Amino acid sequence: MLAGFCGFLFFFGLSYFGLLGADEPRYAQVAQEMLARHDWITPTLGGQPWLEKPVLYYWQTMLAYKMFGVSDWAARLGSAVDAALMVVAVYLFLRRFRSGSQFAGFRFGGFPLDGALMTASASGVIGFAHAASTDMPLTVMFTIAMLAWYAWHESANKRYLALFYLFLGLAVLAKGPVAPFLAVAILVIFAAANGDHRPITRTLWIPGGALVCVVALPWYVAVQLRNPEFFRVFVLEHNLARFGKDVFHHTEPFWYYLPVALLGLVPWTVFVAAALVEGVRCWWKQRRWTGKKETFLSGDGLPVFLVIWLVVPIAFFSFSASTQVMPVPDNDSRKS
Repeated sequence: MLAGFCGFLFFFGLSYFGLLGADEPRYAQVAQEMLARHDWITPTLGGQPWLEKPVLYYWQTMLAYKMFGVSDWAARLGSAVDAALMVVAVYLFLRRFRSGSQFAGFRFGGFPLDGALMTASASGVIGFAHAASTDMPLTVMFTIAMLAWYAWHESANKRYLALFYLFLGLAVLAKGPVAPFLAVAILVIFAAANGDHRPITRTLWIPGGALVCVVALPWYVAVQLRNPEFFRVFVLEHNLARFGKDVFHHTEPFWYYLPVALLGLVPWTVFVAAALVEGVRCWWKQRRWTGKKETFLSGDGLPVFLVIWLVVPIAFFSFSASTQVMPVPDNDSRKS
């Protein structure tokens, strides 16, 4: 059932319309040029280095082109596969840790399947599953990383912690340093809400850090050696400067991402909002009832973890100086 649902929502209609906007044609062309040159290191556009984004999406699309030929639907295939992988990860996580349980005040019988189907049918997931962009690769790698971290937090099984670092490394290949920054922010705030700093110190695992380096560092080193301007263009301009300064003249208000997030959760927006409120209420009730800093060892910390996971990225991008998603007319190559 889940496979059929994902197949219909993510793969059906990939070729029904051409590549849209400025970004889809650009990303698809970069992957096509890399494949034509048999170059897996340097993204190029029009024969010139294009260093604004990391390489994971391009690798996925190059493989799709190689297997199925260059086409619009092949340019989107990686995103569709990523979306399906994320739904499977949600299902496996819930089946292992929350099968048939109560969650944030709501009781579900087949909760793993319910949660997976809700994830798959969210409008934002469906939309980005049909987009030739770096957004879905980042989303799925980051999602699996955070689910793996919570699985480790609850089970103390180091295999889950290794998965956290593995997929965090892949998220760095998908979008760059924003992935570890958001992960650290979410985990630190969760530890503070939990009143227990031990999960943070235990997360600092040397083999895990080495795993991130093994996954992500080879490409970053290789592209820097071939393109000395990479650090300036990608790190300084398209990460640090983009967050701290409105260098590309983006004009959207700071609350822009809130309605975007609400629309992306359709048709489950009301349910997510209710779960968010219930999660915060239960956390606050527990804190007041204990009268002291109380950990979630005797309760369920997942609702609060998910609330923090939802709020932190919205806040991060909202307070970024470059908040606009769509590019301005006189600089359509720039995107936040």
